[in-house]
Amino acid sequence: MLFEYYNRLIFKVLKREPHEEIPFSAIKDVTHYINKEDLDLLCMFCGTDI
Repeated sequence: MLFEYYNRLIFKVLKREPHEEIPFSAIKDVTHYINKEDLDLLCMFCGTDI
Protein backbone atom coordinates (compact mmCIF):
# COMPACT_ATOMS: atom_id res chain seq x y z
CA MET A 1 0.00 0.00 0.00
CA LEU A 2 2.78 2.41 0.81
CA PHE A 3 4.47 1.46 -2.44
CA GLU A 4 1.30 2.31 -4.38
CA TYR A 5 1.06 5.71 -2.68
CA TYR A 6 4.62 6.67 -3.56
CA ASN A 7 4.28 5.21 -7.03
CA ARG A 8 1.23 7.37 -7.77
CA LEU A 9 2.88 10.42 -6.22
CA ILE A 10 6.03 10.09 -8.32
CA PHE A 11 4.08 9.69 -11.55
CA LYS A 12 1.89 12.65 -10.60
CA VAL A 13 4.89 14.87 -9.85
CA LEU A 14 6.49 13.89 -13.16
CA LYS A 15 3.17 14.31 -15.02
CA ARG A 16 3.41 10.81 -16.47
CA GLU A 17 0.99 7.94 -16.83
CA PRO A 18 1.72 4.88 -14.66
CA HIS A 19 2.39 2.69 -17.70
CA GLU A 20 5.07 5.05 -19.08
CA GLU A 21 8.76 4.66 -18.46
CA ILE A 22 10.43 7.62 -16.79
CA PRO A 23 13.77 8.59 -18.26
CA PHE A 24 16.28 10.14 -15.89
CA SER A 25 16.26 13.29 -18.04
CA ALA A 26 12.59 13.81 -17.11
CA ILE A 27 13.50 13.64 -13.45
CA LYS A 28 16.27 16.18 -13.93
CA ASP A 29 13.90 18.49 -15.84
CA VAL A 30 11.33 18.69 -13.04
CA THR A 31 13.91 19.63 -10.42
CA HIS A 32 13.64 23.24 -11.59
CA TYR A 33 9.98 23.69 -10.74
CA ILE A 34 8.83 21.21 -8.08
CA ASN A 35 8.69 21.94 -4.39
CA LYS A 36 11.41 20.82 -1.98
CA GLU A 37 9.38 17.98 -0.45
CA ASP A 38 8.70 16.43 -3.86
CA LEU A 39 12.33 16.91 -4.86
CA ASP A 40 13.50 15.18 -1.68
CA LEU A 41 11.17 12.29 -2.42
CA LEU A 42 12.48 11.91 -5.97
CA CYS A 43 16.07 12.01 -4.79
CA MET A 44 15.34 9.36 -2.18
CA PHE A 45 13.84 6.98 -4.74
CA CYS A 46 16.47 7.69 -7.39
CA GLY A 47 19.32 7.26 -4.95
CA THR A 48 20.88 10.53 -6.01
CA ASP A 49 21.41 14.07 -4.84
CA ILE A 50 20.30 16.52 -7.51
